[in-house]
Amino acid sequence: MQKLQSLDAELNQSFSNAHRKIFVVHHPAWTYFARDYNLDQVPLMENEKEPGPKYLGEVIDLARKNNITAIFVEPEFNPKAAEVIAKEMNASIIDLDPLAENYLENMRHAGKKIAESLV
Repeated sequence: MQKLQSLDAELNQSFSNAHRKIFVVHHPAWTYFARDYNLDQVPLMENEKEPGPKYLGEVIDLARKNNITAIFVEPEFNPKAAEVIAKEMNASIIDLDPLAENYLENMRHAGKKIAESLV
């Protein structure tokens, strides 16, 4: 339990210094993570489906307005939509696996990558 509390404190500190609070993901797998650290995740999938052109345009506009530089994708999903948006906004695609084996290390890694994208 102490390791979880320590990780939570570490992540809270990382996100307290973030200039932005919005991050783009392919699939909304980070909902609780975003909630717990006062972040806003913007999924590319629209109602669990690949996004249509209108929704993609809205996400691109939001990303540009908020200077988003990364899109987070999961290994089990086709990254095609993420690649299209990343190209439009000159962003990087970063793999994050919410189902990786070592929970603590995975959350630390995810937190670091998301926090770096918010600077």
